[in-house]
Amino acid sequence: MIEQCGYKGIVNIQVMNKDGSSEEITKITIQNTITDSWLNAVRDAMMNANSDIEIKYIALGDDDSAPSATQTVLGNERFRKAITKQDAGTIGRVDSSSYIAPYEANFHIKEVGFFGGSEATSEKGSGVMVARILYNHEKTDEESINIVRSDILGRA
Repeated sequence: MIEQCGYKGIVNIQVMNKDGSSEEITKITIQNTITDSWLNAVRDAMMNANSDIEIKYIALGDDDSAPSATQTVLGNERFRKAITKQDAGTIGRVDSSSYIAPYEANFHIKEVGFFGGSEATSEKGSGVMVARILYNHEKTDEESINIVRSDILGRA
C-alpha cells in the first residue's frame, strides 16, 4: 500500500461593520499556493535542521502581481501584524486567525501574505513566506476584517 500526503492552504476573509453587531459585509474563501521556501522549511523541520515552522505574522500590501511559489516577500508590504490566535482543528489542520481592527490597514489591499519561522518578526519582509494571495478590497475605518488561514495536511 502506498500512502501519499498533501498540504494545502485555504484563507477565509470576513469583512464586518465597525461595531461588529451588524451582519458581515462580505465573506470569501481563497485557496493558495504554498511557497517553495515554506515547503523547504517544513522539510527541514522533519530532518531536525529547523525546529521553528510556526506561522507568526500576516502582512497586507498593495501589489497585484500574480502569486508565485517562488516568492519570498510581498510585492509591496504596507502592514504587518502578529497572528491573533491559533487553533488545532481536525486531524492535520491548524487555523491561524488574524483580526484587523477598524483603525488598522486603511488602504486599498491587493495582497495578503503569511510569514513564519524563527526569523519572522514585526519587521517588513522578515521570516519565511508561507503563502501569498490576491485580495482586492478598499479597507476603511468603518470596518474590521477577520482573516483565518487553514493549513491542512491530509492523505491523498
